[in-house]
Amino acid sequence: MPLEPEDLAQVVEQINSGLNVLQEHYGRERIDGARIRFPRRFIREAYRLRQTLPDIGTDVQRRNAALTLMTLDVLRWVIIRTDLRGAVLSMVVKQALFLLGSVCEWLTAASVEGKKFKVRTSRLVERGTISNVLKVDLDWLWDRRNDAHFLLVGELEHERYTVDDVNRAQAAFVALRDALRQ
Repeated sequence: MPLEPEDLAQVVEQINSGLNVLQEHYGRERIDGARIRFPRRFIREAYRLRQTLPDIGTDVQRRNAALTLMTLDVLRWVIIRTDLRGAVLSMVVKQALFLLGSVCEWLTAASVEGKKFKVRTSRLVERGTISNVLKVDLDWLWDRRNDAHFLLVGELEHERYTVDDVNRAQAAFVALRDALRQ
């Protein structure tokens, strides 16, 4: 059950205060006693994530995809539970897009032949596995995923990636995953 607004504000203030105390005393040093406990149950368990994936590729690939999705849970938490803005938030979103794009790359490569991602999405449309609308979103995600290659990016990325982008990418991944499970 959600907290009342005044209770929520008080909890957030206590957490912020505590984190600032740790930061003031320990800065960037990794001190075991100064580590906070990441919220449990936010990161989904690998075996549960594997159960959501289509039965394609190898067991190792499915396991690694599940681990990647766990990392996405960490990035999602940072996106929704912190006040990051501007370039830093944009770069966190970029990392989430990269990971989602990488999982979609595996899903398409394990499903249809073709060396290029957009060829594979075209083949999935031809087979009736995905819609043209989903292909557009997957191809967009692939273009964002390729922004990881600095040599290919021709513009400043300051505030280029948004929370809406990660939501769009997540929806495309889920739609592809579900289409391939049928």
